[in-house]
Amino acid sequence: MEKIVAVIEISTKAIKFLAGYEIKGKPYVLYSLNKKIGPLSNVGKITDMPRIIEEIKKMSDIQDVSAHIHIKFSEAILIVPPFGLQVLEGKRSSLINSDNGIISNADIRSLYSSFRRGKLPENYSLIDIVPDSFKLENEETKEPPIGKYSNSIELTAKLHCIPQSIYSDYKNAMDTTKLSLKRSFVAPFAAVQALANYKDIPSSYILVDIGSDLTTVTLVANEKIFCSRFFSWGGDKINDSLIEKFNISYDDAEKYKCLYGYDTRKVSFKAPICTLIDEDGVESKIYKDDFNAVIKSQLDSFTNSLNSALNSLLEGYQSDIKRLPMVLIGGGSCLVGLKEYIEHKIPSDVVIHKISDTIGVRNSSFFNCLGAIIADSKYKNVYDENHPKINQVTRNPK
Repeated sequence: MEKIVAVIEISTKAIKFLAGYEIKGKPYVLYSLNKKIGPLSNVGKITDMPRIIEEIKKMSDIQDVSAHIHIKFSEAILIVPPFGLQVLEGKRSSLINSDNGIISNADIRSLYSSFRRGKLPENYSLIDIVPDSFKLENEETKEPPIGKYSNSIELTAKLHCIPQSIYSDYKNAMDTTKLSLKRSFVAPFAAVQALANYKDIPSSYILVDIGSDLTTVTLVANEKIFCSRFFSWGGDKINDSLIEKFNISYDDAEKYKCLYGYDTRKVSFKAPICTLIDEDGVESKIYKDDFNAVIKSQLDSFTNSLNSALNSLLEGYQSDIKRLPMVLIGGGSCLVGLKEYIEHKIPSDVVIHKISDTIGVRNSSFFNCLGAIIADSKYKNVYDENHPKINQVTRNPK
């Protein structure tokens, strides 16, 4: 059976868990969970560590009676946010260790160890090393050239780094649970790995991941991430405005937002969306136009913040970079009408809203986790120095 991998992502108000495996560059899902449990973090700082630890501990032993599945894990991949992300580029070279000049895993690990021992920006942690190319005496390759002959080897790679204060919080959450930390990926890097499987996604684009409270904007060129920005806006901003305006519950605000979105279609018959009764027993009918006005106000706020983030992200680049296609992912991107509303208010020539076609997670919320499964397999010879652990997997009979 294919090696099963567990992935955990801690967002502002939820913990995502994904168990799956990779075959020929595509992820397959055995189990997924998106548990919304309230405020957990604030711009990369954990605010409810006990709750996070409690929930992660449960994920070491997954039992789903309805799916007849029981999976035990000893380790997991952690998705970390790109707040304060710095992407560095460097080169390392070495002579081949063996007498016959055949490149082995040890030669590749030696190059990566050299990167890890190198100097980083002050108060930053190294999250990942992403190879660009391996240069031998007579050829250059993107894949680790294990088994090939050369007297020397040179690795050009990108280093993903985030502030120690942010990474330590997320790492500590894992270290305190039954699950050991296998490795970490920066969220947009993982998402790019998953999106690369879709024919309508170009190799260079602006990636916009809209969550419940925060949005991250990342420049992707040739399927490599270069820089990232974030701002405070997410799908729950709309909920908050609907609650404030119409004095409805969070559940009702979420229901109406998902059901209607920003709907500008013209209809001859105007039926109320809902009827409210105030504390004096007076009824009032709420129509689509009433909801649209509130949602439009939030979409205007989102568009302004997005354009500001783009200006900051792309400062110093050629002006035509701003016209790169924009790819929308994340739970907040699923608002009906959002794509159509922003596509004429931003510099990008094309806006693509992507929904996963992977069975088990056909939505926009799990691209980071799906991509982590792909990256774990794709780069297994160059990231991990430890041997993979075997997962215990059983399926209960029906």
